[in-house]
Amino acid sequence: MAIVPEKKLSLQNGTSVLIRTASVADAERMKYCVTTYIEDNQGQLWSPGEFSPTIQHEETWISGMLNNPSEILLVAEIDGQIIGNIDFHIGSRKRLKHTGEFGMSVLPEFRGKGIGSILLNSLLQWTKNHSEIEKVNLRVLSNNTTAIALYKKYGFLEEGRKKSEVKYEDGSYADDVHMALFV
Repeated sequence: MAIVPEKKLSLQNGTSVLIRTASVADAERMKYCVTTYIEDNQGQLWSPGEFSPTIQHEETWISGMLNNPSEILLVAEIDGQIIGNIDFHIGSRKRLKHTGEFGMSVLPEFRGKGIGSILLNSLLQWTKNHSEIEKVNLRVLSNNTTAIALYKKYGFLEEGRKKSEVKYEDGSYADDVHMALFV
């Protein structure tokens, strides 16, 4: 079971943020976050209304993460409210077990305050304690320039991109950018 010790950190404005491993009891709050991320429509592959997770879906997802020692789901909390999360999944095939991919989101009203940096740093610290994990991968949409800047700040390099992979309802496109960091 992949669990990290809880830690409290302070944002530049002095707000206290708790970083901890998610638990099944977080399912309802995670459902709210996931639904909000999708409806916000920034940096997501899902279109608004396309995916509506149930509490049971979230419980199953969280439970699966908790039962795999090489995967993790961390949440960021302010005053008891989950305001962001990062999850890391390893490859399911033996030849891919040294790699994994993460996804991260922060509620819109909390973006640009350092939450993404705190979550990403917490994940990278966790990977350093898992010698089997050698490479951390991610995918990000090319129009999510804030996220790309964050990943570059941490040393992630672009390994490739799928041109015009995502088509928006207004007819515009975004590339699916693949980035990685060797840990």
